[in-house]
Amino acid sequence: MTQTKRVSRVIIALFGLWLLAGSILPAAGQDNSGFVPYQRLVMLRVDPARDNSASYGMTASYGDLYSWAPGESELFRETTYGYNDAPVMSPDGSKVVYLSLPVEYVDPLLRGEKLSMGGPLPTNIWLMDLTTLPGDPARFVRIADQITGLPTDTNGTELQRRSRPVWSPDSTQIAWLELDYLSTAFSGRIMIYDTRTGITQTAARDVSLGYADAGQWDVPNLAGWGSVIAHSTSNAMVYPDLPNGGFGTLLALYTSAGNSSKQAISYFATTEDQFTELKWVMHRSEWWLALHYSQSGWIVLDPIRNTYEQLTNPPFIRSITGDGWTGQSVSFDSPQLNWQHNGMSIIDGPPGGQPQTFSPAGSPIWVMAEDGRLLTFEQYDLQPLALPTNDGWLVTAAAWTPMVWVTDGAGTITAPQVVP
Repeated sequence: MTQTKRVSRVIIALFGLWLLAGSILPAAGQDNSGFVPYQRLVMLRVDPARDNSASYGMTASYGDLYSWAPGESELFRETTYGYNDAPVMSPDGSKVVYLSLPVEYVDPLLRGEKLSMGGPLPTNIWLMDLTTLPGDPARFVRIADQITGLPTDTNGTELQRRSRPVWSPDSTQIAWLELDYLSTAFSGRIMIYDTRTGITQTAARDVSLGYADAGQWDVPNLAGWGSVIAHSTSNAMVYPDLPNGGFGTLLALYTSAGNSSKQAISYFATTEDQFTELKWVMHRSEWWLALHYSQSGWIVLDPIRNTYEQLTNPPFIRSITGDGWTGQSVSFDSPQLNWQHNGMSIIDGPPGGQPQTFSPAGSPIWVMAEDGRLLTFEQYDLQPLALPTNDGWLVTAAAWTPMVWVTDGAGTITAPQVVP
């Protein structure tokens, strides 16, 4: 890529992010009392020496939340429960939502009781308000527990399972998928919690959980929230005229009011042109869904107008507030993902692909699963993020500055050739 084209892409991306900033600012009337967003790195840390024999290792990846700001001499322990998971920062940097195992599940395990239950582990959902001071009890609110999630037509012994929550682009709402226990069906429902009112509402019911077989099933994560809430599942009879039961990927789109539409996205040009990846992207300052196909490459879908465009160049990733990073050009033709810094130096990212979060300066941060370290890119080289601790605990998740996928805006109108 020439320097001129590179600069043009950066200018386009910055313009799109400037427009995006208008959609991620705190809601009107929110008093942050001098709060500075993205000032603290929030980590999930796990004690590798904890005895997990009672849970047969199923809870080994769960831990506690810690936070840290550059310049502090020690990490601040936010929680002490020990069974938390999956922190997700709001786009405006003011809150973190995370999962937690319910005491109704943990206590019997610690007593040595064997719990017989199929599917994923049960979950509660907590909200951590970073605009309050660390140690303030008001910093944490449980927004989904087992009482509100218990089935209404069963014997009361079931526990509610939920997906990882996703944020609305303006940081005012949180959505997740949870089981919807009914006597006649096994499906899910999409719930939405409003941070301004504290009210949770059901946005959609009869949501597919995907194909299940021989007792193996899951509550799949939502595919994110852009202009609408996206949810994709693998199901039979998506393409009924194809062999092997017509298996394919079904994309369901929901508004916050519960209006929905569904379409098959398994193929685009031919039946060999298979769908491989789904991401929300900012395309010409609007939220589009980027679909990657094995032959066609990147196609973006406007879920409001239901129109498709073939991208001229792949989307790239960057932090919302970062400086200097033009992002990551993604290609599924190669196992390596190339990073570009200030248009000058190209490096290979570490194993595992895209980072989990960014620093406020725009440097990517990877969570290294094999040794529980955080890696970042500083001074044109990959190096460990210097944290003031040597207690041996492992970092399994991190949330600091959120990421956004953007395009350079170049694309041509197209349409799928393979339809059910």
